[in-house]
Amino acid sequence: ILKIEKKRATAEKILDQAWNQADFENLEQLIADDAKFHFRGQTYPTNAQDLARIITGWHKSFADFKFTAKEFVSEGDLVAVRLIMSGTHQSQWKDIPATGKQIQVTAMFFLRFEAGKLIEIWEDFDEYGLRKQLSK
Repeated sequence: ILKIEKKRATAEKILDQAWNQADFENLEQLIADDAKFHFRGQTYPTNAQDLARIITGWHKSFADFKFTAKEFVSEGDLVAVRLIMSGTHQSQWKDIPATGKQIQVTAMFFLRFEAGKLIEIWEDFDEYGLRKQLSK
């Protein structure tokens, strides 16, 4: 049980410190150098520097970007998190110029840990819902 609680605490720290605060100071201690990010059927190498670049892009596009965790489920080496993603669209995101609109969409992460560090992330978020909110 302690190991599962530690994985959840690490997942919470990555979400709060890295994603929400864009504070990458200790990220290398939490993520394996050979970590992988799975998104839309593609796999990307994603070490701490890569993840910091991804997060910085979201914060640039959406002022006050934030993930609010709604549920955590932990089993074995996995932690699943259901999230609400929110922010204000302040600069271009993908092909959509800044709209100034507030967004709020659902997202899910599955995080796999190995030797105390994050080794894989699977992400799924409601991109259709996000695009719909930005086009209203």
